Amino acid sequence: MNIGLCLCGGGAKGAYQAGVIKALYDRGINKFNIISGTSIGAINGYFIFTNNVEKLEEMWIDIDANIEHTVKIVDNTVDNSPLIEVLSDISYKSTRNIDFYVNYVNIENNLAKEKIVNISKLSKEEGLKSIKYSSLLPFNPQGTMGLHNQFMKDLSKGLYNGYNLDGGLVNNTL
Repeated sequence: MNIGLCLCGGGAKGAYQAGVIKALYDRGINKFNIISGTSIGAINGYFIFTNNVEKLEEMWIDIDANIEHTVKIVDNTVDNSPLIEVLSDISYKSTRNIDFYVNYVNIENNLAKEKIVNISKLSKEEGLKSIKYSSLLPFNPQGTMGLHNQFMKDLSKGLYNGYNLDGGLVNNTL
């Protein structure tokens, strides 16, 4: 039987996803043929892809110790490098051939285009870069509107041209 796992975006959903993943593994459901992830789902999916579910559990249980909780804005985005550093530190020990798709949004000429990549076809560095993009939220510190409306305004003004941003901006459930 082929089993796939779809991990949507939404930061708070990440802890819930980790709990469900742990429960599945505890019950012997751990042989996924394909994984898709957006934003926090891409981050969680990387732990499964690399066969490091115990590290996923550790990260979420010890989130206060593992992740710096001060929000930094870098180049009009919410800095996600602490989470990417956690991923880069885990060992790659996959023994199965699993397709792992993530999405992100590429901004060119004031237009957002969804990009979908299969991490299993990339080097570790390129895969982590795609996960970084998939979970990189736009944030304009001078903005006066909610996230969506401010992003649309900033997009039309060219603020994010050349950026790769959170896949959930166009498709939260890849």
